[in-house]
Amino acid sequence: MNESQDLVTKKYLQESFKDFGETLMKIFVTKDELKETRQELKKEIRANKKDVNIVKADLNIVKLEIQEMRQENRSAKDEILRSNAKLLKSNDNITKLILRGEAERAATTHRMDRIESDFGPRITVLEEAHKQCN
Repeated sequence: MNESQDLVTKKYLQESFKDFGETLMKIFVTKDELKETRQELKKEIRANKKDVNIVKADLNIVKLEIQEMRQENRSAKDEILRSNAKLLKSNDNITKLILRGEAERAATTHRMDRIESDFGPRITVLEEAHKQCN
């Protein structure tokens, strides 16, 4: 029985070491893979940092362009406000002229009405010519 026990123990040890060896190989392979992966990740991180710097530079350019556009918009807005002020002033002047014309017309009509009421209906030159033709 001793021999059979030795055989069983020997087989058990062989299988155990076989499993242990496979596990060790997996660990070493995994360790090498981790080193490679770490190196690849470091390369990607460097590339990403470069990309981030490029994006930051582009972002600064965009910020400057936005500031320029805002300044242009402010200038255009100021110009529009000045134009609107000129238009309003012009409209005020036109309105004053219209009101003055209407006031003069009303004064003339009132004067003519007063003359007609004082001296009777007036006869214009055209009305007289028309009467003579008939």
